Amino acid sequence: MVFTLGQCRCKIEFSFILMLALALVSGIKSILLVMLFASLHEAGHLLLLYAFHGRATALTLAFYGIGLQHRARFTKWQEALFLLGGAAVNGLFVLLNVHREINLPLLLLNALPLYPLDGGRVIALFCSERITRAVSLLTLVLLIAYAVLQR
Repeated sequence: MVFTLGQCRCKIEFSFILMLALALVSGIKSILLVMLFASLHEAGHLLLLYAFHGRATALTLAFYGIGLQHRARFTKWQEALFLLGGAAVNGLFVLLNVHREINLPLLLLNALPLYPLDGGRVIALFCSERITRAVSLLTLVLLIAYAVLQR
């Protein structure tokens, strides 16, 4: 389903509707909560986007998450704040102890210095492409090593 809100093209993919329906039918509340807090994460980005006089051009809802495309003329620091705005929303919920079991992983995942996640995009703002790739690769290797050692 595609529609327009103002100048923003919004798309809800079938996979998103299917995931929502499965969660509702199966009664798995945690899937709905993840979808809710992921949406609020994106709302944090949107809030800062509009605070810095940018505008959303496209918003896509899919089973794997929410994608936001925008147009803005940010300074590097404004863009860094914009990128961290979503994680800040999840961090606020963690501090308020609101579904910490969902918001803490969302916060940590998005803050990882792994491109194209928000934390990796912040690294890319201030470092060369070579350094960004190296940090992303190191992060990925450490995550894999941690996962293997936890078995």
